Amino acid sequence: MKIKIKFTRILVIKIFSVLILIATGCLLMANAACAITLGVFPVILSLAFFTACFAFWIYDEAKQKNKRLKSYIPTFAIILLGCIAYAIWFTPPPAALITTGRYGHGTPEENETVDAILGEARAKERFELYFQWFNVLHETGHCIVWFNGGSRPQIVDEEQLVNDFAVAFWTYYGEEEKLGDLRLTVAQALDNIGRPPDKYANHLEYARDNWGKSGFFTFRNYGWFQFSCVNGSLGDIKPLESVLAEMGVANVSVRPKRTLAYPAIGEGAAAEIIGDAVAILREWGATIPAVYHTFDDNPNNHMIQIKRNVFGSMDRSYILAIAEQ
Repeated sequence: MKIKIKFTRILVIKIFSVLILIATGCLLMANAACAITLGVFPVILSLAFFTACFAFWIYDEAKQKNKRLKSYIPTFAIILLGCIAYAIWFTPPPAALITTGRYGHGTPEENETVDAILGEARAKERFELYFQWFNVLHETGHCIVWFNGGSRPQIVDEEQLVNDFAVAFWTYYGEEEKLGDLRLTVAQALDNIGRPPDKYANHLEYARDNWGKSGFFTFRNYGWFQFSCVNGSLGDIKPLESVLAEMGVANVSVRPKRTLAYPAIGEGAAAEIIGDAVAILREWGATIPAVYHTFDDNPNNHMIQIKRNVFGSMDRSYILAIAEQ
């Protein structure tokens, strides 16, 4: 049975309309996922195409069914307003939000676990050094990988890479005393956690086998993986310029070595540390968007997310560590 298709002018226009709608949808979805950043003009152009295509569909349907065009106005208005709102929402450029867990603000069980792993006598001091000095650079490293044109590594390998980066950065710019304390903190944590089952050759194999499984993202299990990554990075410190190149920075420009000294490490210093580091890394050639910082009472919650500062919502909710370049 053969199906004959007659390519009339109306059919061609309909096919073209569908293709425009699909392309517009893909463009907006990519923008929503922060894979691209749309300016105002592409958004207006996309909406203009959408409006024209949808208006044609309404006209054609009304003509076929002998209905008045004004009966379709409510439907047309709702869809058009929805598209405009969607476009406005995703027009602002992406920004990074780094979240840091707080010491002593979790559940009793979470707090006890942190103290047991970091050593109760110095747990708060070590927690702040690791998470509010070292780990904010780890999270910044993810941002560099995502925004600098290279192919993104497998997630476990990316975790090792950003720890290599954070160690390389603080080796180049950090205080010797803090680096020494970091080594002691990591060694103490690994001793207190203990090694997972011997069937795993190393921490990377352990993470690949357990990533996403129930119970993996706890302070103890995920902590063992991350502390092992850092321990490996400290044992084989790479030049900062080579790590940045591996992360996708196209034209690395080596900057003079100096020391970033922070007499007091704690919640008040985290945003300052991020801002100082990002300003320097931009000079090295890394593309990094605006970066915000916030705290979470959960001591296990340390992450980076990509968001959009729609109508200043991020300015109202978080601390701006450094503005867009």
